[in-house]
Formats: sequence, C-alpha cells, structure tokens
Amino acid sequence: MSDPPAITLGWLSDPADAEVAIAAVKRARQIWDSPPGVAFRVGAEISPGAAISSDEAILSWVRQNAQPLWHASSTCAMGKAGDPQAVVDSAARVFGVQGLRVVDHSAFPFGIPGEPQASVYMFAEKIADAVRAGT
Repeated sequence: MSDPPAITLGWLSDPADAEVAIAAVKRARQIWDSPPGVAFRVGAEISPGAAISSDEAILSWVRQNAQPLWHASSTCAMGKAGDPQAVVDSAARVFGVQGLRVVDHSAFPFGIPGEPQASVYMFAEKIADAVRAGT
C-alpha cells in the first residue's frame, strides 16, 4: 500500500512510433527554418538544441521529455444499476439521486484513446436528446 503504482505505458516501444517522433522533431525544425518561421523566430533553438541532431539523440531527448496530456475520466463512471463502480446509467442519470445527470468526461466508463473533445460533444448531444424526450 505504501508503494506507488508501477505504470508502463509502452510509449515509443514500437519502432514506427519512434520514427514518427523523430520525424516530428525534424519537421518542426524545418518549419522554424523556413522563411515564415525565421520571421517569427527569436534566437537559436532552445530545446532540444542544435547539439541534438542524430536520430538517436533526438529519440533520446523525446523519451526524456515527452509528457502526457491528461484528461481525467471515469470518476462518475457509467454502468448498470448494482455495479459498485457505476455512478450513472446510460442516460447519465445519477443512481439514487432524482433529477441529476452527469454529462461530461467523468461519466465515461473508461479512458478513451486520444483527445476526448469530440466524444464528449457526441455524448452531450445524446443526453440532450434524452432530456428533450423526457427519458
């Protein structure tokens, strides 16, 4: 109970992911070195810096500096009545509370891969339809 959880996300463990990360850094540099980029640039590249130029060095820098964008979810997870982990039903109604719905990312029963904005919009539209229908 005193030990922190061990979480291994497997980031950049697939060679294709590593290739994309290296290509992204190189492409960003190309953009900043283009005439429009130069017009906005102030000084030399700060991070990772000009000294980081080989594919291996770029990948090492990415591995050391990549951070997740964190979107909290599932704190009011949707599920079936009687499920001890569920807070809301499929119409986002809070179990045991009349007239209250949770219509945001916290009602998702699990974290979704990627940016949740479109999924939250879709969910909100679904629940708005249910409210209008009186269900």
